[in-house]
Amino acid sequence: MRSLIHRMVHAVVVALACCSYTHADWPQFLGELRNGTSRETGLLDSFPDDGPEVVWRVPGGVGMSAVTVVNDFAITTFNEAGKQVLVAFDTESGDRVWQTELANEYGDVPFVVETRDGLSSKNVSDRV
Repeated sequence: MRSLIHRMVHAVVVALACCSYTHADWPQFLGELRNGTSRETGLLDSFPDDGPEVVWRVPGGVGMSAVTVVNDFAITTFNEAGKQVLVAFDTESGDRVWQTELANEYGDVPFVVETRDGLSSKNVSDRV
């Protein structure tokens, strides 16, 4: 029994050692602590005169949400083909990983989102 426990502990330690920390998540509007700051290190103090390097770009329609970054997904919503869609992109390549239709496209009506007890990006990112 003791040998089995040692093997399991060893396996967990090896698995954790193999995992690499690549980036901090941005799980909700304004980031993890909702204060607009990141725990990332090595960030630029200012952008170059010709702007930051574009890593990838994807087509998208009108959107009214911030981008949520969790694990290897960048998640957001926008209008596409007359529908509101929730879309996840691969953070490395920009490839569309999955999407789902939410409703008809946004209309000309007041738009308010309650996040204290209702759905927010944090609720969505917890399920990724």
